[in-house]
Amino acid sequence: MDTWTKANSDAQNSRFEGRRAVFYKIILIFLVVASLAMTLIAHSPNSKLVNIVSAGLYLTTYFVYLKKPRLAMILLGLFFQVFISIHAILLDPGGQTEFTILAFTPMLPILYRNRWSTYFFISNAIIFHVPYLMDAYDSYFRLTYVATACIFFVIRRFIDEGEDYERKIDVKQKELLELNDQKNQLIEIVAHDLKAPLNQIIGCIDLIDDSNFELKNKEINLLDQIKKSATVMSHMISQILNIEAIENKKLNMSLEPVSIIDILDREVCDFAVLAKQKGISFITKVQLKKRDVQIMADRQYLCQVLQNLMSNALKFSPKDSLIRVEANIVNDKVQIRVIDNGPGISDKEQKQLFTRYAKLSAKPTDGEDSSGLGLSITKKFVEAMDGKIWCESALNQGSTFTIEFKEH
Repeated sequence: MDTWTKANSDAQNSRFEGRRAVFYKIILIFLVVASLAMTLIAHSPNSKLVNIVSAGLYLTTYFVYLKKPRLAMILLGLFFQVFISIHAILLDPGGQTEFTILAFTPMLPILYRNRWSTYFFISNAIIFHVPYLMDAYDSYFRLTYVATACIFFVIRRFIDEGEDYERKIDVKQKELLELNDQKNQLIEIVAHDLKAPLNQIIGCIDLIDDSNFELKNKEINLLDQIKKSATVMSHMISQILNIEAIENKKLNMSLEPVSIIDILDREVCDFAVLAKQKGISFITKVQLKKRDVQIMADRQYLCQVLQNLMSNALKFSPKDSLIRVEANIVNDKVQIRVIDNGPGISDKEQKQLFTRYAKLSAKPTDGEDSSGLGLSITKKFVEAMDGKIWCESALNQGSTFTIEFKEH
C-alpha cells in the first residue's frame, strides 16, 4: 500500500468513525434511559433486575469506548442482543422485543462495517422471530420487519455509494496534486533556465557599455532596448519564482531587527535616480521618535516590498509630479506610506488589488510593463513578516499604500 492509498483509507476510516461516534452516543443514551424506564414500570423482580443490569452494562461500554471505541461498539451490540433475547424468551415474549429490534436494525450500517453489520442484521432477524414461535404476534409485525430490513439495505447502499464517491474524489485530488507538482517543477526549471541566459545578455550589454567601442546612435538605442527587454523578462521570471516559493512555502526568511531609516534612505536614493528620467521627485518625510527605530523583518524581502511599492508609484505617476515616502509611528506600530499623484484606483478595483494577475484600468504613464504579480507578492511578503498592507485611493486623487509592522 503506497502512502497516498494509506492516507485515503485513513481519511475514510476517520469519517466513518466520526459518524459512528455520534450515533453510538445517541443510541447509548437511549438504551440507558429506556432500561431505567423499564425498571420503573416493570412488575416482575426478574425484569427489574435484568433492566438494571442492562443499564449498568450499557454504561460500561462507554468507559470501554474511551480507550477502545471499536470494542465498545461490538459490546454494545452484543449486550443489546443478550438482553433482548432474555426479554423475548423468558420475561416478556409478547412485549417490546419487535419494536426495539425495528429501531436498532436501521442503525446497523452506521455503527458497523462489513461482517459485523451482516452478523447483527442476521442475528436481529432471528431474535425478532422468537416471539412468533410462541404465537405472540400476527404477521403484521413480520411485514414491518421486512420494511425495516429494506431501510437497512437502503442506508447500507447510500453509505457504500458515499464512500465510493469519496474514493473517487480522493483519486481526483491525488491526480490534481500530482499535476500541480509537475507544473511547479516545470515552471521552476523553465524559469531558472531562462533567467541564466537573460542575465548573460544583460551582462554582455553592460560590458559593451563599459568598453570603448565606437557605436552609432542607432546601435546604442538598439542595445538599450535589448537590455530593457531582457531586464523586464528577468524581473517577471523573478516574480514567477517568488509566487512558486510562496505557494510551496519555500520562503527562506530570516527575521532580524532592521533600521527603518537605513532602509528608506537607500531605497529612496536608488529610485530617485530612476525618477529623474520622468521628471518625478521623491520626498521623504520621517516622523519617528528616534532615529534608530527598528522592526523585525527580513532585510532582503523588506527591500523588495519597498521596491515594488515605489516602482508602482513611479509607473503610474505622471511626469513632473511628486512621490512622498513617509514613516511614522501609530499606536506603537511603524507605518510606511508610499503616496503618489497617479490616476487613483476605484473601489471596485481595490477589492482585487492584491490578487494575482490583477489588471487595473489605469495604465503606466510611460509605457512601462506590468505583470499584475507585484502587489500579490508584496502582500505575501508583508504578511510572512507578520505585517499588514492596505491601500487608500480614489479616482483622480492618487493612491496611498501603507505597510505596518510592530516596533521592535
